[in-house]
Amino acid sequence: MPAAVPIDGGGGRIGDLAATNASPWGTLELTPIYLERPDHLLESIDEYFGHRPWVFANAGIPELQRFFAAVDLTNDQRRWLADDSNWLVENGLISLLPPHDLVLQLSPEARRRIYLHLSAIPGNLFKNDPFLVPAARERHWFTDSGLSDETVQLVRSLMYPRGELLLFSDLAAVGSRIPVEERPRLVRTLSRVEAVQARLLITADSDLDAIGRYWGTGAGARTARAVLSALKRRPEGGRLDISYLLPPFARERLYTFPDPETDELAGLKDCFWTAMNFQSRLPDRRMLDPDFRIARLQENYDLVQDDPQLGDILVIKDAGGTAIHACVYIASGVVFTKNGASQFSPWVLMTFADMASYYDVGNPPRLTIHRQRKPPES
Repeated sequence: MPAAVPIDGGGGRIGDLAATNASPWGTLELTPIYLERPDHLLESIDEYFGHRPWVFANAGIPELQRFFAAVDLTNDQRRWLADDSNWLVENGLISLLPPHDLVLQLSPEARRRIYLHLSAIPGNLFKNDPFLVPAARERHWFTDSGLSDETVQLVRSLMYPRGELLLFSDLAAVGSRIPVEERPRLVRTLSRVEAVQARLLITADSDLDAIGRYWGTGAGARTARAVLSALKRRPEGGRLDISYLLPPFARERLYTFPDPETDELAGLKDCFWTAMNFQSRLPDRRMLDPDFRIARLQENYDLVQDDPQLGDILVIKDAGGTAIHACVYIASGVVFTKNGASQFSPWVLMTFADMASYYDVGNPPRLTIHRQRKPPES
């Protein structure tokens, strides 16, 4: 199997972080699964189909006009977009509200270039946080969706690539063309999230002491010893879902979506809040504060350069050194992650390779591994 990603002082290049030859966690069996938003989180989705403006940073009217001049647009599209009478200029921003027909008729390259530009500017909801479909699995993504062939074809025509993913940002435009009753099915299908179910394989040869030492940082590990022993005694062995071995914070949230109806902070709980609270008995609300959690990471964690262990926080940084994602290492190349603060993003287990593809934005990202310091011995 591939070795763990190499680490240097500035952070290692992200590779296929996977199981090493030595497996102190035991043997894990991974089953790919896809999660969909439950029905009760699809009851109030009209706002998602609202006609939203494109928001550009105001670097000056000539600069934005030059941007549109360099994009693969038809003459009519360029004329409309470059016409400053269609712009709202305020608070250092330029907003445009292109008609749906213009949006639907953009070329794939124009859509990709404009939307990736908008993704870096706050205020562009579904460009900042688009729906993500792994390109390698796009052919099967709409299977059993209940959507008409026409709707599926329309959605596919509006996807644009980023690394190994296909992105979709045009709910409003598609919503203006499909039956209203298809809208919940469309949101459910687009918000599918790939994940893995991980089960620990126990046989007569399993070293429960070694397995217990590895999983010991998970609060459930001690209480699971009885069932692990019972599985080992069976002639055919058995399997235990590793959710039983994780700390309560992760165990309670695994494979669930944020619910804005019951949690006023649902849209704020991002990857960093998740990673920094992994070991907490009760979530620390202060981890919503970027400055506080960075300070806590520096104070309570060591930067390490060896193979990651259960509970290590993996931080992905862009080429400029800005932290863009954090997740928690579990075992065998699997991480516990929440990919963004969106209500569409659940808490899941993913392989590191699949998770890292979400953060491939053109320049090679870097990885640092942070391990919580042990309290000083008395």
